[in-house]
This record gives sequence, structure tokens and C-alpha cells, in this order.
Amino acid sequence: SLPAILLQAHAHFRPCPRADTQGPPRFRAMSTSLVVKNTFICALDAEALSPVRGVCRRRSSSDSLGSTTCGSFGQSDDDSWEGTTASGDDGAGASAFAEELEAGGAGAAAACAALAFDPLGSCWLLRAMELGGVGAAKVVSTAMAGGVCKAARSAHACAVLESLICMLSTDEVSFIASEMCAAAMQIATHVHGHAVVCRLLEYSGGAAPTLALADAVLAEDAAVLCCHKFGHHVAMSLLSNGLTRHRRAIVTALFGRLPRFARHRFASSVVVQALSQCADEEGGVLAAQLVATPVEIVGLAVHNFGV
Repeated sequence: SLPAILLQAHAHFRPCPRADTQGPPRFRAMSTSLVVKNTFICALDAEALSPVRGVCRRRSSSDSLGSTTCGSFGQSDDDSWEGTTASGDDGAGASAFAEELEAGGAGAAAACAALAFDPLGSCWLLRAMELGGVGAAKVVSTAMAGGVCKAARSAHACAVLESLICMLSTDEVSFIASEMCAAAMQIATHVHGHAVVCRLLEYSGGAAPTLALADAVLAEDAAVLCCHKFGHHVAMSLLSNGLTRHRRAIVTALFGRLPRFARHRFASSVVVQALSQCADEEGGVLAAQLVATPVEIVGLAVHNFGV
């Protein structure tokens, strides 16, 4: 039995003094047949105990970009910016890279797509766009064209797309919405992709490609969008920045099962947004159903999300 095994293990071990006086005493093995190793009782031959694991410390954020050279991101050996260093603090490498982008350097432009998907390269690329301004952002947008759907699902490249949407004009980022129409619902409910859709609605909500993207998202199932962990953010952005038909589509989906949605962890936020953003006619219909009976009012008031 387990108590018997523990007693046997205790009989084979005795405490030994530590160099320091803090913490419990360590134990030294007195037999080779039974050892306690990493909190497990193991029957082993002669084998040394594993060393005591030290305290792990998180790496300082100040050296997150380190001193990685540009050559580590996959560009060709004959690039003019091969020896430039990426530094998160002084921005010397990012500044040189931004100048290369503005000058139309082929090597730097070709490396943009690869940098966007790299954890360190994406941060460096964002810094280069910040330093280089609109000129550098235009070169990056050209490099990202054709791979928007993959970039929107990337934990690193999605931030580059969001920065492009914020920096460039509506016409210059229209390709982003156009490409995402092919997988509209999948991107709108993606952990990273939904943020790109929200930025498009905020900065280019009236553009034809963005409106087409919004129509494609709502064409599948607006109710699923409202209840999704990430998709409900897109539904709320549509209520704030979309057209009347977009708001009506969401209100219609909510009205079908409004009591349930008002108590839903994510859809309840969409209901609140609809009540505050929709016209009086649409919002009044939702409010009237929510307070139709005293029982319904009390049920919402005592619910975790309905309140």
C-alpha cells in the first residue's frame, strides 16, 4: 500500500544539513534500491538524485528584440542592409530598414512578408513603419498583398495589418478587405483575425470592400457571430460602424432568442451595444421584449450577465 511504501522510503532517508538555514532539510539517499526523485518514488539502481531546480526568472522585456541581425530573417546575402542590427531601444536597425523601404530597396521590400510572420521581425517591422511613415507603410502593404488571409490568422502578422489600416488611406488598404472576403466568417471568429476586421470597420467602414466583407460575415449566421468568444467583438463593431442593414441583421438575430442572448456571456455585450447604438425603433423593440414581464426583469437583474 502507499503508506507502507512511504514508510519504507522514510526509513532509507535521513535529513542532511544545508549550507543555508532557509527552507526544509534536503534528503540524502541511503539505499540504491529506492529513491525519491522529483517528488516520485522510483525503484532504481545506483543513480544520483536530480539536482534541486533553481528559481526560474522571466527574461527581461528590455532585451526582447535582443541584437538579432537582419540576416537571421531569411533575406539574400547580397542585400545592402544585411549587417543592420535590430534593436528595440535605439531603433538604429529599424531606422536603416525604414530608409531602405522609403528608397525602394528591393532586398528590404522582399523581406517584409517574412518579417511580418516572425515574432521579433514583426516588432522590428512595426518600428520601421513608425519611423518611415506612410512611405515605408506603402512598401509593406505591397509586400503583404496576396497573403492577407494567412497574415490575419498569424499572431504576429495581424498586428502589421492593423498598423497598415491605421496608417494608410482607405483605397490603399482596400486589398485587405477584398482578400478576407474569401474567408470572412472564419477570420471574423479567429483569435487574431477578428481584430483586423474591427480595425477595417473603424477606419474604412464606408469603403465598398469593407462593406462587402461585412455582408459576407453576416451572410452565414449572425447569431453564431454574436455568441462567439471573438466574433461578438465584430458584431459590436458592426453595430457602431456598419450600415443600417448590418445593424438590422444583428438586431433580427438577437430578437429571435433575446432572453437567452441577454444572459449569454458574450452575446449580452452585443445586446447592450444594440440598445445604445441602434435607432429608436429597433432599440425600442429590443427593450420592449426585455421588460415584457416583471418576471423577465427580475430574472435579468439577478443574472451574472443579464444585469
